[in-house]
Amino acid sequence: MIGTAQGQEIIYNNHLLNRYAFAQLPTASTFGFGVAWVTDVGVGPGSMWQCDGTNWTPVNGSCLLAQSGTATSAGSNVIENTLVSVAIPANVMGANGSLNVESIWSCNSSVSSKTVNIYFGTTTSTGTKFMTAAMSGANQSQHDWRYIQNQNNTTSQVGGVNTATAFGTAGSTVVTATINTVSAQNIIFSALKTSASDVVTLQCYKITLNRTGS
Repeated sequence: MIGTAQGQEIIYNNHLLNRYAFAQLPTASTFGFGVAWVTDVGVGPGSMWQCDGTNWTPVNGSCLLAQSGTATSAGSNVIENTLVSVAIPANVMGANGSLNVESIWSCNSSVSSKTVNIYFGTTTSTGTKFMTAAMSGANQSQHDWRYIQNQNNTTSQVGGVNTATAFGTAGSTVVTATINTVSAQNIIFSALKTSASDVVTLQCYKITLNRTGS
């Protein structure tokens, strides 16, 4: 690596790239055609973004924002517990970007009600619930995949039904939201139990950004 300040250079796969925080990227029209390293978007040291003179997008159209295999369990209580909150940097989705959110959950075998949720927003109270699933002795595991799409607007989103069935037809309507993605937001994984002794665990998760235009 060469230098640490904004606009200084990094060597990646034998290519010399300018490095920036996402908010400090030059305007696309000023930068023109080329590639830069974005230090604060993506796992590890960042991600590579390309410019076509009009828009900045992740190289190959997608970027892994977060991934973890560390299991996190709800506390011994009967309140909603935030298990993990993952920051989505300001404006990375643009007007037409999307998020893929994949997660695996487990619980102990009991008849007591347990509910797991995924929100998009700043908090569980102000965000939109894009997934909610009931777990019990008859449903001890949940492999979930969610798709959250900006609809040609940085403050308008749509997603599939928020029940445990993420694919196919459903009797429920799609989820819509008005989250301002020009500002930083969060993907929040939470769990709520009716028995404090029960165990609900987020086993792992992965969040991917998709963006191919504005």
